Amino acid sequence: MARCLECQENYCDEHANFHSIVAATKHHTVVKYIDILADPKRILKANGAQFCSKHTNSHLEAVCTTCNSLCCLVCAITEHKDHNVKEIGDTMNNIHDRMRPVMKRVEQNHYDIKQNYKIAKDVDKEMNIVFQRCKRDLNIAFMGVARES
Repeated sequence: MARCLECQENYCDEHANFHSIVAATKHHTVVKYIDILADPKRILKANGAQFCSKHTNSHLEAVCTTCNSLCCLVCAITEHKDHNVKEIGDTMNNIHDRMRPVMKRVEQNHYDIKQNYKIAKDVDKEMNIVFQRCKRDLNIAFMGVARES
């Protein structure tokens, strides 16, 4: 699901992609709901207050997690009355809470990868030294055999 910030319309992914390539609307800002949910204040502030496409004077203040869409409070109690609807801020906090352990794992993995890269670099350096010694020793041995013949 996505939203065009200029048209103030909601689209499924397929129509959002189409909206982004049609000549008349290709310069519009189409934002995925996951991005809006991750940082609604930044996106909504940067693009002005967002209003419901059906209730043009009502701000988008809720998230219907059943439909994965933003809605105004009027839509929340009418069209989404049997759905799981939450305030944007609550949803954002929930996402942040779920993302914290994921981010910790990502940071740990990043650290582990850096450490493993360091180790691999050191091993590569040592192997190069051993290779050069072997090459040198083989050349010395070859020269000795060549002198004896």
